[in-house]
Amino acid sequence: MATNVKKVSKNTRVSDLITVEDIQKWEPDVPVIIEAGTGVGKSYFIKNTLYDIAKEEGQKILFLIHRRKCVDQFIMEIEADGKDDVIDIVTYQKFSMHKSRYNDFGEEDFFNPYDYGYIVSDEYHYFTEDASFNDTTDVAYDMIMECPTAVKIFMSATGENIESYMRDYLADNAQKLGIREGIKPLKYKIPTNWSFINQLYFFYREDAFKRKAEEVICKGTKAIFFIESAKKAYELYKQFEDNAIFCCSDSNKDYAKYMNKDKLSQMLENERFEENLLITTACLDAGVNIKDKDVKEVMIDIRDFGSLIQCMGRRRIGRRKDNGAYSEKIDVYIRARTNEQLGGMITQIKKNIAPAQFLDFNGEDEFYKEYPRFNANVDKSGIIYTDKKDNCLKVNELMLKKKESDIELYNKMINLSDYGYCSYLADKFERTHKYDRFGNIIKWKYEIYEPEYINIIFTLDRYANDKTEFCDKSQKDKLVQELSLRKNGRVVKTAKTINEKLETMGIPFKIEETKTNRRVNGEKKAKQMRVWKIIPTK
Repeated sequence: MATNVKKVSKNTRVSDLITVEDIQKWEPDVPVIIEAGTGVGKSYFIKNTLYDIAKEEGQKILFLIHRRKCVDQFIMEIEADGKDDVIDIVTYQKFSMHKSRYNDFGEEDFFNPYDYGYIVSDEYHYFTEDASFNDTTDVAYDMIMECPTAVKIFMSATGENIESYMRDYLADNAQKLGIREGIKPLKYKIPTNWSFINQLYFFYREDAFKRKAEEVICKGTKAIFFIESAKKAYELYKQFEDNAIFCCSDSNKDYAKYMNKDKLSQMLENERFEENLLITTACLDAGVNIKDKDVKEVMIDIRDFGSLIQCMGRRRIGRRKDNGAYSEKIDVYIRARTNEQLGGMITQIKKNIAPAQFLDFNGEDEFYKEYPRFNANVDKSGIIYTDKKDNCLKVNELMLKKKESDIELYNKMINLSDYGYCSYLADKFERTHKYDRFGNIIKWKYEIYEPEYINIIFTLDRYANDKTEFCDKSQKDKLVQELSLRKNGRVVKTAKTINEKLETMGIPFKIEETKTNRRVNGEKKAKQMRVWKIIPTK
């Protein structure tokens, strides 16, 4: 892949990185990838720099967005700026409809890629991320890639999966696309700046949302809760209805009716909400901006890693004008997964993709011999579907790529540590311990936000303040049982393993073990023993 070699920093803007001269060299055969985090001007670049060039050339821009609410917000911005003469905005889903449709006025309502000089795929991780529940993401992707007249621009902060797929796609389909062999995407990259995270927390229990909601309301601040399940999001909303606003996909037949459309429209227009809590599903995971300085915390229960990162970016953080650094910070809370849960997810994914892998390698005839009762219409995995044009089974290769990448990612997490999920995300977000001049940790790279961990902290804090010493085995056994810390299902009992567990959990105490000679039970001769003391680590 050809990568732009300009020197960039985490505070570089897209419009600084990509010049007018660069754009003028772009050609339809070579896809352009812009990899950059939120808040660095990807959309601004399209609505300003690219707009000016397209208008001068007499070309139009098709701006593809994967969430309806994002479309609504962008359309308001485009119309307000008077730039809807060049830029058309539509969802990927509507774009992928092959047949012409008509609107309420009887006019043709169909987006033909050949009508545009530039096709912009915003948040292009859509092709693989949404493939987990939308079996036609490959339709929109093929329509874009097969258009020989438009320059194709793909923008995202989390497009690694589709990026590798795109390289293989260009190599395998050069003749079909009518392009020269050996073409690779042209990539521009701005490293993500994670310094807007004040403190990173992980939690395991579902009632952590309820506890945090009570805290936020009591403090009079604001928070955004992202919850994968619309059912769980709505049930939480009902508990705090007077202080919350609820949002889910418009297409959710069970819960969309409970949304307050007027409040949500005002939120999109004003980029802020008046309630203490915004409780939403991943329907707001990209494109929507919340620039409300009262929002101090973001709490997320989303399994998909790419969508999780997009959710974090919905709270847009202000930047200083002098150096581009963030002018404020927020606390981020993420629902963690244990290694055992990750292993179960891997097992389920392997089971789901096995038929698709078999079809890919062996063809349809052999497939039906192996899976004689297979019905694509009821296939829960959604990876295999019936191509109505050719009346044959087809694998959504984008979805398969996504599932295989998930297996690779979860295995990588498991191999990191006992708390692999937490460790991986902490590393991804460039979190590190902070030390004082004596080498003591004064701030952990992440902490655990859990009710049951509070009990452990109180216990250790009490023993530390009382300067309790644990000398004999019975005293140590009592402490071990009070803490009940486990590794691989077994209670940890040694000072070393307990300290490792406490460090992993982000609990700011440890056992200090010292050797000493003491008389025991009135014996005349002192015996050497190992004494435990609880001391704070920060």
